[in-house]
Amino acid sequence: MSQLKVKFDASGHRNGAVCNAHEFCNGGFDSCIIESTRWYQADVHEQEAILLGVVRQRYPEVTWESASAIEVKQI
Repeated sequence: MSQLKVKFDASGHRNGAVCNAHEFCNGGFDSCIIESTRWYQADVHEQEAILLGVVRQRYPEVTWESASAIEVKQI
């Protein structure tokens, strides 16, 4: 099975202020590895849910509200 590296950004609230994933990634984008079949079979809302699951697990101190893929590359 092929895998993808998905670079993404996310935004939410922390201590009453708006924040995004850049703040946790030294100004860059976060990324995750996912099976290509799972990613491509998901619609846009399901893809966002996948990314939100990742970012919520990594940075639970933020109330994440949205996430979007910036770049998708096969690895």
